[in-house]
Amino acid sequence: MDFRLRAFLSVAKNLSFTKASKELEVSQPAITKHIQELESRYNKHFFSRQGGRIELTPQGKLFAEHAERIVQAYERLQFEMDMDGIHLEGGLKLGASMALSRTLFEDFLPWLALRYPHLNPELYAASQSSVQESLFGGKVDFAFVDEVPQHEGLECIPMQQYGFGYLIFLSGKKQTQHSALVTSVELWNNIRKG
Repeated sequence: MDFRLRAFLSVAKNLSFTKASKELEVSQPAITKHIQELESRYNKHFFSRQGGRIELTPQGKLFAEHAERIVQAYERLQFEMDMDGIHLEGGLKLGASMALSRTLFEDFLPWLALRYPHLNPELYAASQSSVQESLFGGKVDFAFVDEVPQHEGLECIPMQQYGFGYLIFLSGKKQTQHSALVTSVELWNNIRKG
């Protein structure tokens, strides 16, 4: 992706070339050069500078809206490319706490089944403690729960940014479907937001 867009968006968000250079881990002159190249390319000024402060100009605000959509499209493309070659197939037994089961059942699982026609996802919804026990009993392969589990023998991946609390599974029993499932949730969330 065009790094200049990332540089611009970082400056626009932070309203500081210094903070943007720290955030992106490049020198401040490099950030300035990228912004100047964009301003030159479009023959517009994106920032007004008043003393030590900067603000977005109206043209800068417009550019920021479009740049954000372009970056999101690039990220979505990256997710899609990452998913290429990942195959989920066979049975996938998922557990979910009651609070999370609706989103999984109504939104995520139908999308997952369409994306992977050879996958047969099943959902078991119950209380968090019942769902955790179902992992130990082999009733489910993975579970989405609201809180970090207190049981030893379970691993946990935070999934709050996707609205799914935590993904839990048996320690030492990471299946190949584990990373594909996490990536699928990321892709689903990215598409849903886009």
